[in-house]
Amino acid sequence: MELVILLLIRSFREANFFLYCQSLAELIPYFFANNNVNYARWLPIHYRDMVTLEQKHPQLAQEFQSGNFVVHKSSRQFSAMAIDQAHEQANAVIKADGGVISMTEDPSALRRWMIAGPEVSHLVAQYEAACGTKEGTEHTSHHEETERAQRVFFENVEKLSQAMKDMGNPFQEESRDLLSLDTKDIAHHTAAELIGTHLEKGKVRFQEFMKGLEGEEESTFYEPIKKNRVDFFRQVPASVDSSKQKVLKEDCQLFSTLFISCQSRECDLKEFFRHENQSHPAASVMVESSTPVRNPTSLPFLRAKLQPLRQSYRRRHHHH
Repeated sequence: MELVILLLIRSFREANFFLYCQSLAELIPYFFANNNVNYARWLPIHYRDMVTLEQKHPQLAQEFQSGNFVVHKSSRQFSAMAIDQAHEQANAVIKADGGVISMTEDPSALRRWMIAGPEVSHLVAQYEAACGTKEGTEHTSHHEETERAQRVFFENVEKLSQAMKDMGNPFQEESRDLLSLDTKDIAHHTAAELIGTHLEKGKVRFQEFMKGLEGEEESTFYEPIKKNRVDFFRQVPASVDSSKQKVLKEDCQLFSTLFISCQSRECDLKEFFRHENQSHPAASVMVESSTPVRNPTSLPFLRAKLQPLRQSYRRRHHHH
């Protein structure tokens, strides 16, 4: 997915419309696979409009293929930007230090700002170019082609490579388990099998969605998009019965140890049972539940079990 995103950025920087359409087609299945339903629903519409532009609007398609689907703010290579990004930069020029506080609350002021804003930004750019307050646009080389920028880039690459060597190269892992690179958490084997078909499911649903858009009688645009499982590193919860048995065994061992020590020190048994090792009594509360679930039927059973212990304690106490 990272390579597809880099291809999309490259299409903007190079003003390559064909690469832009290709990267969109490769990126959309990831939205279906990762449950990004809003992007999965609307990006296919945009992609369909772009690929059919040559048949419906040939002149506009020719302009886009010439590189005019992006904004060129300078003559530098690999420096074109998407229209929405250029729009944000134009807004930043208008906002300046004071910003547009409370302007959006007035509809008439907002309309004037939307209409005059781009033209004011253009005039400010011309004024700065005429005064020489900013670097001129006659340079065609990219700003990262300088010797210093290249030196810093290679230094960062060496630092990253050294950090990977110190921590252990995760790409040299010979195990077939699916694990996280940073936390080393191992996913369940079912998740490892699922991730192999994750992208393929997104491609299938993207194709089905596009076929639904082509139908004239019935469209599937507003139908709910079925979500995929994406929590690959979610641990499978232990069974309720085994966790209950574990808690009961631990409580039994703890109370046995405390009860023996209480008898050897001649402590008061009532005072001993007055203290709790949980937030709720273990005999009448389910530990797994977020809210206490009372079980009064277990109380007679507990009284029957505790009665011999009480009688034994009374005889020993009376004997002493």
